[in-house]
Amino acid sequence: EIKNIGLLAGNVSGGWSAGSLVGHNLGKISNAYATTKVSSDNIGTTQNKATSTAGGLAGSNDGIIKNSYATGSVSASNTAETTESASFAGGLVGYNTGVIENSYATGSVSSFNTANSSKDISFTSNMYAGGLSGYNSGKMSNIYATGKVVATSKSNSVKTYSHAGGLVGRNMGLIHHAYATGSVSGSASSKSLSKLFFNSYIGGLVGSTDKNSEIHHAY
Repeated sequence: EIKNIGLLAGNVSGGWSAGSLVGHNLGKISNAYATTKVSSDNIGTTQNKATSTAGGLAGSNDGIIKNSYATGSVSASNTAETTESASFAGGLVGYNTGVIENSYATGSVSSFNTANSSKDISFTSNMYAGGLSGYNSGKMSNIYATGKVVATSKSNSVKTYSHAGGLVGRNMGLIHHAYATGSVSGSASSKSLSKLFFNSYIGGLVGSTDKNSEIHHAY
């Protein structure tokens, strides 16, 4: 367990998953804060999926985060040569499958992709950016975000998607008692001659949702 701790200023950068306090949380974080700038960039060449994840407090969360906040700017980018790429950026966490309660984020968030593939017929690119979390399939309650959010994809992928939300980029879980006030923008474009889809999902609160997701008492 990590509790009663704060990280002031500075910069944290990494590859797969970067967070000011924790890269990947599987335990419990409570009464914690960070004002650190965080960035994640996946570069190089890979045959498989290339992922970059960045969060103001934790890169990804599979555990519990309570009574915590982050104020630093967050960015996740992907410039890898690969067949499938994804970037997740969130003011508090980049990717959440756990529990987040009584927490907030105020920093600006950006998710950017220029990944390419020599075999673009099977190449898919996904960008996720949220003021609090880029992606959520867990449970979030009593939360808010105020930062500016941007998700941009300019790859040569056949299928390109951008998900940007003031609170969460893509929600497949539960959001309860929440709000977001930051500006949100996103774009998706492809240089591929065989492009099939390039869509942007932009929302003041959530960029996109799943049919089984739930949002209550939020604005």
